[in-house]
Amino acid sequence: MLLDLSTIEIYVRPGHTDMHKAINGLTVMVQDYMYQNPLSGSLYLFCNRQRRILKALYWDRNGFLSLAEKIREAQIPLAHDPGGCATDQHRTVIAPLEGD
Repeated sequence: MLLDLSTIEIYVRPGHTDMHKAINGLTVMVQDYMYQNPLSGSLYLFCNRQRRILKALYWDRNGFLSLAEKIREAQIPLAHDPGGCATDQHRTVIAPLEGD
């Protein structure tokens, strides 16, 4: 499965997230802290405290897809506001993942 990022909504969880959380824990965060529906088909992004690990959660009509990426040389640019979610940050968050 390939995601076309230009056609889906992307939400970023500001602040840090415990990277031990699996799909169930991330869906709870989407509902309780981001005030979104995890079954909406949007992509949800989470970052650890050091801003070097990024987790993504996506619902694809058949189930959840969870991805993780570890960044070695840069930090993921992310706001430190611990509440809610941001929709306008996703391009800067995804940039380190695209590489050169």
